Amino acid sequence: MFEENYSQDIITLLIFGSFIIFFLLKKFEKKSIIDGVLIKTDIIKLPLFNFYYLILFILNISIFISVVKKEVFNLNETAIIALYLLLFIFGQSLSQLFIAWTFNFIKLINYYLKQKIILANGFLIFIFLINVSVTYTQDYQYVFFFLSLIFITFYIIFSFLKILSKHKKIISKNLFYFILYLCTLEIIPLFFFYKFLMGEIQS
Repeated sequence: MFEENYSQDIITLLIFGSFIIFFLLKKFEKKSIIDGVLIKTDIIKLPLFNFYYLILFILNISIFISVVKKEVFNLNETAIIALYLLLFIFGQSLSQLFIAWTFNFIKLINYYLKQKIILANGFLIFIFLINVSVTYTQDYQYVFFFLSLIFITFYIIFSFLKILSKHKKIISKNLFYFILYLCTLEIIPLFFFYKFLMGEIQS
């Protein structure tokens, strides 16, 4: 009973604490989180605020995965998931930059990675609401989980389409290489990371 109450207190502190930090950051950063995607320019600045948002995003995604998979919050498990996510994002970005540097399209990948971070951060407000729903409505947890999964899928599709629409001319000229890039550096790493993460959680 004590452990259950303790876990509930910790997850409440993390969710609403990150929610408060999010609005404090918004107070100092007046622009929209997805401003870099909405504006029609090839020059995107990535303020330091975006990295703070990214940390909050990783934390809340980790809470979501932990709660949904185990049906109960575990602080140690959430911390491990957050670390894995951070390492995955960092490692994937480095490999993409290295390949872009090797084949001389560093400017395009730089732009692409910045937009990915911005769109991930734009999802923050929704993941807050999803976490609250999944955590505090145990009777309807699976309903909220599947609704969340559908929403996340649509958001990811929207994000990629939004990014790619700005580079449709370049992509259409290099369609084969783009599909190869998408499979080797986006889909396959994400699939293996998902399998690894699910295996770690179940063990």
